[in-house]
Amino acid sequence: SCSVFYGFQRTNCEAKGLSSVPSEIPDNTQWLNLNSNRMESLPEGVFDRVVPHSLALYDNQLSALPAGVFDRLINLKELYFSNNQLTSLPAGCFDKLTKLMTLHLSSKQLTDLPEGGFDRLVNLQHLGLCCMKLTELPSGAFDKLTRLKQLGLDQN
Repeated sequence: SCSVFYGFQRTNCEAKGLSSVPSEIPDNTQWLNLNSNRMESLPEGVFDRVVPHSLALYDNQLSALPAGVFDRLINLKELYFSNNQLTSLPAGCFDKLTKLMTLHLSSKQLTDLPEGGFDRLVNLQHLGLCCMKLTELPSGAFDKLTRLKQLGLDQN
């Protein structure tokens, strides 16, 4: 079902009609593409075995995230999470992602951001928050993002 390249380091599961993250993803996957599937949820512990540097989950039907779902992804540098059905983010959901450099979070249903939600993303350079229903931002939302080069807030 998923295609594996470069000695198992790249796993492409894009547009496979998946409703969950496949269990057969190689442990040493560095780049994991799960875009354009039918996933509605991510179970707790789904990323306990596979810890990629790049994770793409856009164009799914994810409506909620369990607390701590990304906690094991401490080496993650890129997270693409746009075009899902999220209406809110759990507090601290990105706190362990201190190496993250790129975060795309655009979602038409997301109406607010958690207070301090980006505070620990000290290496973040690119943040995409376009196409949301944001009417205001938490005070100091980007104050700790000293390496930020690009911030997308259009269509809010």
